[in-house]
Order: sequence, then C-alpha cells, then structure tokens
Amino acid sequence: CGLAKWIGFELSEYSVAKTLIILKMLSHADVMTDSILQVWYSSSWSLLTLKHFQRCLTQVLADSQIGGKSYSPQVVEVLLAWNIGNVPLEQAYSLWMDGQTNERNGALGDMVQRPDRMALARYISSGSLPNCGEEQVGSIVMFCLPRESKAEMAIDENFMNSFHIEKVFEHRRLTGCNDVVTAAVECLRDGVEKLRGVLAQGLLQVTVQHSEVTLANKQLLEEISSLDARCITWGSVPDYIEAEEFNSLAKACSGSRTVHYLFSMNWTREFKGASCLDYECENQKKAIVQNGKELIQKIYVKYGLLQYLVCPPNTNALNIAAFYIYTMKRQYWVTQKFKNESKNFLDITRPIKNVFAKYFTPVHVVFSFNTEVVVNFDFS
Repeated sequence: CGLAKWIGFELSEYSVAKTLIILKMLSHADVMTDSILQVWYSSSWSLLTLKHFQRCLTQVLADSQIGGKSYSPQVVEVLLAWNIGNVPLEQAYSLWMDGQTNERNGALGDMVQRPDRMALARYISSGSLPNCGEEQVGSIVMFCLPRESKAEMAIDENFMNSFHIEKVFEHRRLTGCNDVVTAAVECLRDGVEKLRGVLAQGLLQVTVQHSEVTLANKQLLEEISSLDARCITWGSVPDYIEAEEFNSLAKACSGSRTVHYLFSMNWTREFKGASCLDYECENQKKAIVQNGKELIQKIYVKYGLLQYLVCPPNTNALNIAAFYIYTMKRQYWVTQKFKNESKNFLDITRPIKNVFAKYFTPVHVVFSFNTEVVVNFDFS
C-alpha cells in the first residue's frame, strides 16, 4: 500500500522533544524495546536505558546542527535541560507521588483479584513499569524541564489511561500473565514492536514540528491543506476553542478527501441534561443511577470482566449516573454539534468504563466535509 506519512504539528515543546528522542531510539536496532517503554512511560529507568537515552539525545542535538533540521528554541531548550539532567531514584519516586491524589487510588478497590491490587498499588506508588529492567535512576524526561517550560506532569498520571481496558484483561486471561499492570505493559510492548517494524521496513515515516495551528497562521494552514491528508487527528482541541473557530480550522486544513477525528471530554457542559444534577426529581435521579449500575454490569458481562472488576465500580453515584447519561445523550450532542455544517459524521465512541482513566465519558467522532467520502472506523 506504499509509504504512510504521519506528520505532527504540536504546540507543546515537551511533546516534540520527547517524540524526537523516541523516534531516534526506535531507529536503533540495539536499543531494547523495554528501554523505549521506560523513556516513554516510566518514572524510573535502568542504567542501560539511561545510556541509550543519552546517546540518542546527543544524536538528536547533532541532527539540528549538522542535518539541516530546524528545531524551535523552546524544543532545543528542553533537549539541553535533559542533556544535563540527573534524577536520583528516590527523588523520582517522591516527585511521582506529589502528582498522585487519593481520588485515583479508588481503582485499587475495583480490582477483584489480589495480584491486580498489589501490582496496581506498586505502580500508583512508584510510577515504574514492571518487567522493563532494573530501576536504578529517575526519568530525566519526566522530571527534568527548563524553569521557563509550561509543561508539567499531569495530576494522577497513568499509562493505562487510554487503553481499551477489555483488551488488556483479555490479554491477561489468554496469556496467563500475573496481573493487569503486567498485561498492559505487554500490550504496550507489542504495539511498540509493531511500530518499530513498520518504521524499519520503510512503510511509515514520522515527522513532527513545533507549531501552533491557528487561523492567523495562514502559511501553516496552506501547508497542511497541500498535504491532502487522508486523516487529521485533532485530539480534544474542540474542547478549548469555539465551535465556529474549530470548523474554520478543520476546513482550512482539509484536502479533497480528508477525514477528521476528534474527541471531547467537556461535551457534558454544553447542554442541560448531560449531568444527573440537571434532573430535579429525586426518583428520576435514583433511576438514572440504577440504570447506570445495570448498564455497567451488562458491559462487564459482555467482555468477561466480572472476574477482574468489582461491579458496580468503586466510585460515587454521580459517576455511575454520568456513564448512563453518556450512553444515552452523547448522540444528541454529536448531532447538535454538527447540524450547521455540511459534513457526514459518525459517532465512534466505545461505551465502556475504563476504571484507570481520568475521564471515562469522552465522545469520539469522525467526520469529513466531503459528503462523498465514506466515513467508517475499524476498532480491531
């Protein structure tokens, strides 16, 4: 099918710098996949990972000087901070715990089996990925940043935040691995090795640049449009700008057959009825909560999760209600959001609660301004 190109335009200098390092690590056959996982996700590294990181960092910095590549001053500043960074292991654990709250520890109470609780407790208290090498130093990428940088570690950081949780537990069951955290790491390892394979075979080319995509940056919009992209992924950008501005941006970036993908976490703020608190009748509120419990149980049964997860989940009634309302009302939001535009669109939300996620009611949508384009999506 030829060469696929993934081109990123990213406002965060941290994300750009980290992507450059990981791409370089992926390009070296002698860099172990577990070292890449540690740099990508873990609060602690082995000394071997540190050695690989330092070598690749030196090469990325050299690329900007010798290879004619132009990195923004902000990206270079992050890379230079990493170049002199040093994080003792105990300090890394302390900094990790500074970003954890009791709210997220509730996932421990969702685990039926003791090995899952123990593994999750260890991860929550350390931020270290299991079975990826000895933990000897702290993550420079996670904890060393220039003072002027706006980047910071997210509260309740969790590498399982965006997983299809049913697939992780399915992997745990089919492979017989000890616990859910190990299963998640194995899924990550498989994914990174597949990515590494297509890069090595020349089937995928990845580039990233530090840029802000705005209506004022017409030159960049024209550059993106000229790529005639098959797909543009916006993440949660629509949550942070007005709908009219987002539509204008998406149109300006579109090619002849571009399909756009986005998700929204803040959609419940845009209309009345998206929260249990919007309903005045107490009996109606109780019914919504009960319906939420029954729906979650139905989903857990469907995916064989009752042997692993407590049902109903260890959370408050508002969250249980929110999940039910989410399944009932999200299509209304999608329809209202796109009704004034000549797009064809598809709600591709997976209605399943990820107990490890910070948000479990995001809405996912794909659309195209070209009404002749068949909008579809394969979850497999």
